[in-house]
Amino acid sequence: MESLFGVVEPRDDVLAGELTESRFAASLEEVVAGTAPDTYADAGHFFAATFPSAGLKSLLNEVLGRISLDSSAVITDGS
Repeated sequence: MESLFGVVEPRDDVLAGELTESRFAASLEEVVAGTAPDTYADAGHFFAATFPSAGLKSLLNEVLGRISLDSSAVITDGS
């Protein structure tokens, strides 16, 4: 069986040991203030590095449906 490092290429921050648990918790206050790290402040960077889990998809569907005031825009996955 091939090792994990033979199958995937870890991001530079992982290899450098710079990844901390705090990077997994976005501070919405920092995002709004424009002081958040690019990981959270830049949508393109965020979604390039984020796997959209079922929970995230559900949250986005609900939020976007409520913002649009269109209840039909809320998509459910049946769970």
